[in-house]
Amino acid sequence: MQKLSLVIILGLISFTLTAGNPAKSEGEKPKGALQGWVIDEMSAEALTGATIKIVELDITAYASFDGSYEIPNLPEGTYTVEVSSLSYEKQTVKDVVVKADGSSKKFYLSSF
Repeated sequence: MQKLSLVIILGLISFTLTAGNPAKSEGEKPKGALQGWVIDEMSAEALTGATIKIVELDITAYASFDGSYEIPNLPEGTYTVEVSSLSYEKQTVKDVVVKADGSSKKFYLSSF
């Protein structure tokens, strides 16, 4: 019984210490965000509902009513981004850089 109590107490102490101080994994990259706008190339109007996809991570976001988008919590790095909207040509942009302090990118789509 005393051994069981000691194991439970040590387990609780260990859990409390690790939960209160979460360590990053050794290879974990700092997180950043990609934000910006999706705009019609000819009219300069916002493209509400446009799809913005980070290909390597298979993460998708959608442009809001004013064409703005934000994809938070992305590991710092360089990505391929696909942007599409109904009646517009899909755009694929390589080497989009995401930094820990945030990155901004406007996409201009052409209609068919």
